[in-house]
Amino acid sequence: MSGKIDNKVKILYIEDNQYNLLLVKKILLANGYEFYEAKTGFEGIDIAQKIFPDLILMDINLPDLSGFDVTTKIRSIPSLNNVKIIAITAEIGEGARGKAIASGCDGYIPKPIDTNFPNKIKEFLYGKMEKIDKDSEVKYLRQYSKELIDKLLAKYSELEKSNEDLENTLNIIKEVNQKLILLNKMEENFIAISSHELRTPVVVIKGFIDLIGDGAFGELNPKLLEIIKILQVNINRLITMIEDITSYANLKDNQTITLLSEVNIVELLKSIFDEFQVKFAERKLVANFESYVQNPYTSVEVTLFSQAIRNIIANAIKYTADLGTITAGIIEETDQYKIYVRDNGIGIEKEYLERVFEKFFTIQDSSHYFSGDFEFMAGGKGLGLSIVKSIARIHQGKVWAESEGKNKGSTFYFTIPKNVKEKMQKSLSLNKHNRKVYVIGWKDALDFVDMNIYDLEIMSVPDFLMKCDALPPPSIYIIYIGDVNEDLTVDIISRLKTFEKSKEVPIIIIDKQPDHHMKAKLYSLGIEEYISEPINKDQFKNIFEMFVI
Repeated sequence: MSGKIDNKVKILYIEDNQYNLLLVKKILLANGYEFYEAKTGFEGIDIAQKIFPDLILMDINLPDLSGFDVTTKIRSIPSLNNVKIIAITAEIGEGARGKAIASGCDGYIPKPIDTNFPNKIKEFLYGKMEKIDKDSEVKYLRQYSKELIDKLLAKYSELEKSNEDLENTLNIIKEVNQKLILLNKMEENFIAISSHELRTPVVVIKGFIDLIGDGAFGELNPKLLEIIKILQVNINRLITMIEDITSYANLKDNQTITLLSEVNIVELLKSIFDEFQVKFAERKLVANFESYVQNPYTSVEVTLFSQAIRNIIANAIKYTADLGTITAGIIEETDQYKIYVRDNGIGIEKEYLERVFEKFFTIQDSSHYFSGDFEFMAGGKGLGLSIVKSIARIHQGKVWAESEGKNKGSTFYFTIPKNVKEKMQKSLSLNKHNRKVYVIGWKDALDFVDMNIYDLEIMSVPDFLMKCDALPPPSIYIIYIGDVNEDLTVDIISRLKTFEKSKEVPIIIIDKQPDHHMKAKLYSLGIEEYISEPINKDQFKNIFEMFVI
């Protein structure tokens, strides 16, 4: 059997040892074969399905799977069922050979590779098949089967442990989420109660300090008068702080106001800006006002709007050094007015541009904090811009900040829709239905949700997908995914969590049976709760009411 074979013959060598690969590659290429290589079992299976080799040389000791396992897998693939597979291994003896043939190999070549290797390859290509007697085959098959079962049991134990760990992690996430919701409610209640309870004694203290300062209890010497003035400044600052906290407690993002007044928005904005002229002068700030408006008439809630603009201007003053420049202005756009306050102050780093609107967030290090009203870098309560954000939403507008970074100045934008009245009425109409519940694909919903209390709208998945863009947001979505494939489920949740109007709406998922993989994926997309059947009625009621009450 000398001479070279047809160069169209494809040989795949699955081997993780680089030196063995190079040696066999050199020999096979020299004999005119088309050579392919793979360094792991999985890679070998993948390449085999792409190239359909005439012969596979299989190392037994691979890093991921044994050569026996790879052979069994290849034999189960119809398109590769007839490919010749030859085991190449350093294991010697009848046991290694018998096990290889029992697992599905056509032959066995022991390592090291010798000069007769090309002839052995030709023999197998020309039809040679090694066999073992039936008794030995049964023996080796039993041995191989036992090894497979042991591997499966080990894998099962590993998966069971992973599922247990995943379940524990998900339970911890769920518990933390519920505690965060509870803490948020407690925080809101605390803010509302404490601001109310603080105001009364502080106002009484202020009254007595003012009386003492006015000489109601006798004339004061210069030293005492100076102390009283310091007390008056600080008690007024404390009252302002309490008023800010009270404002924050009263301003719910979904609150709708009806006390709108038609105003000349340019004149109102200019009058608010002019209130700060004394402060601009004290800090030697250059103050500019600009207007690019033809039709200045619109509707706003004057008190709230004024508070929002004052907070933005005050923020600019605090974070702009003496001799700096602050410019306020308004631009009329097609469907809205865009108000801006620009400064050349300390700027805002990119990662803080959204966070500055969070409650109690301040940019400067707390170790450098000092209380003040309009001094450069004077600390605030961390509520001013959070209040601005709530007022913008109430007016159906938006607020955001732009900055090139540290020491590059900042610009704050605040928008008011031209048709604010119409938008407010629409919002008010939606709030009247804030107990609406959308149920998608769950036929048993009526057994769990009281229609006398909640406005239920039950839809099939296809119907919901067709009209979800046009539906007003509910209080909550309940989605049954037991009959929905994974891709469609992920698509539905992703869409709901992407839409501006629905991304904050809680989602409860109902599944036919527990699926840890799906559960983890959906929690990562932002759902609030995952429940699998059978469902405990009391448990569902507690979970449901946690999100809608």
